[in-house]
Amino acid sequence: MREKWNIPALKEVKNTGTEWLLHMLDNRDDTTRAMILMTFWRIWHVRNEIVHLKPAPSIESSRRFLCSYMESLLGIKQFPQADVIKGKMVVQYPGDKQGAYQQRKKQRDETFMRWQAPSPGWVKLNVDGSYMQAEGVGGAGMVLRNSEGEIIFSSCRYLNTCSCALEAELAAVMEGIALAKQWSNLPVIVETDASEVVRLVSSGEGDRSSLSALVGEIKLLIRESVDVKLVQIKREQNLVSHALAAVGRTSMRSEVWLRSGPENIPMLCRRDCNSMV
Repeated sequence: MREKWNIPALKEVKNTGTEWLLHMLDNRDDTTRAMILMTFWRIWHVRNEIVHLKPAPSIESSRRFLCSYMESLLGIKQFPQADVIKGKMVVQYPGDKQGAYQQRKKQRDETFMRWQAPSPGWVKLNVDGSYMQAEGVGGAGMVLRNSEGEIIFSSCRYLNTCSCALEAELAAVMEGIALAKQWSNLPVIVETDASEVVRLVSSGEGDRSSLSALVGEIKLLIRESVDVKLVQIKREQNLVSHALAAVGRTSMRSEVWLRSGPENIPMLCRRDCNSMV
């Protein structure tokens, strides 16, 4: 991780007693502390996989996962109102030469929006896509929650071939709606932060793009459903599905969890609930 992150070298880690970790974190900036703790968190996750007789993720997979996760968190923090294609924002760490990080931090919008639970009698499906152009792969993340903010299901999918960010977003919408129909009979609000997805699916015109088949499948799913509403939201309102999409892409996993989720997903959902007004 030191190839990507400015974290202490192994020789700098001293055994100072039972509080050695606190001593190592002392006098370091918040981002470096987060990097250190996330590295330990990933090590513990790999350890648990081995203990439960599961194949351990590769070192490269763990590195990609942690880098992607940290860049996502910094991107959300530095660009809270951004509405751009995933992967196009350039995040900067504290201490950059121009001090751009500190300047953006001061200019953050005070009206930062949060996820909102659906009304009673409805469920809300949040979906997101993740795309890695260099490797031609992607991930899809989906989470369905009720009016109390409780998880009905969460899911991630690895897209071993993916042509663009829009394809990953559309794949998340299609699979999310299909799963929502399977696990709930209530009307669904589908939330995505991709404006192009909403435009394509809501348009009554024929789509001649290379993704027309995918768009057609989504439209068919919506027509066959009792009540499905597709709406666009801000990226900061879509953090849970964003994290799930990153899990799918970086860990190459395709799974569904009922009333729960992988790794830190339940914690992120609880945070959403605590922020509801």
